[in-house]
Amino acid sequence: ASSGLPVSFSSSNIAIARVDGNTLTVFSAGTVIITASQPGNETFNSAADVPRILTINTVPEVTASDAVICSGQATNVQLYANTGGTAFSWYVQRAGNVSGAVSGSGEIINQTLYNNSSLPDSVIYTIVPVAKGCSGHPTEVTIAVKPLPDVYVNDATICSGDTAHIPLLSAFPETSFIWIVENAVNVVNATPGSGTSIEQILTNTTSSSGRALYAVTPVSEGCAGMPVHLTITVNPLPRVNTTSKTICSQQSTSITLTSNIQEASFSWVVSN
Repeated sequence: ASSGLPVSFSSSNIAIARVDGNTLTVFSAGTVIITASQPGNETFNSAADVPRILTINTVPEVTASDAVICSGQATNVQLYANTGGTAFSWYVQRAGNVSGAVSGSGEIINQTLYNNSSLPDSVIYTIVPVAKGCSGHPTEVTIAVKPLPDVYVNDATICSGDTAHIPLLSAFPETSFIWIVENAVNVVNATPGSGTSIEQILTNTTSSSGRALYAVTPVSEGCAGMPVHLTITVNPLPRVNTTSKTICSQQSTSITLTSNIQEASFSWVVSN
């Protein structure tokens, strides 16, 4: 039968947990022994102390860094915790015009994100850490996804020795451009470079049509867009082949005009 005498409680380490009456206050993670004691009186003997081990687990906290990436790149967000054995799960709180973001779990958020607009956008992940049955506070991580710039360029046809003037345009402000020469057939002086227009004097070294094939890549805020191919056709300069001739008055000149280019046509003027 119960004596009905009062029971008191004590903690082996009040820095971890303290008992005030029947209230337990926890200050930090750790292990303490909570002992229940019941003294006796003139009728009942003291009861044996009853110790119980109380383990207080650390509430996990997640640390992760925001990031800025280009469309088509991977997030590669590493998740860290303040205690070992922590598992992480996340869900997508916001994606806007960005695709590729999905909920998941693990120690790293490694997802390839695509910005489907012409403006910067972002994905917000909410991460929940769990360790030893304890869930930590959710933490948000924002991944800004910059769009890829585009480039507008038109093919061109010039004559040998002329300057190719090719403006490079983009819908994105402050876009710069770099280009390489992928191939040059019967054409010299086509060189790689950078700028807002391709200005090069191209020379055709043959009597056949030549061409220079460029790949132009737009770059904006550190993000490179898809290369666009540009063809500059360089036509050769025709040469006229003829010979001087002496005739008598009222005789026909009968001078045959030929050229190194089969399709060439001719015009002439009389010079003194």
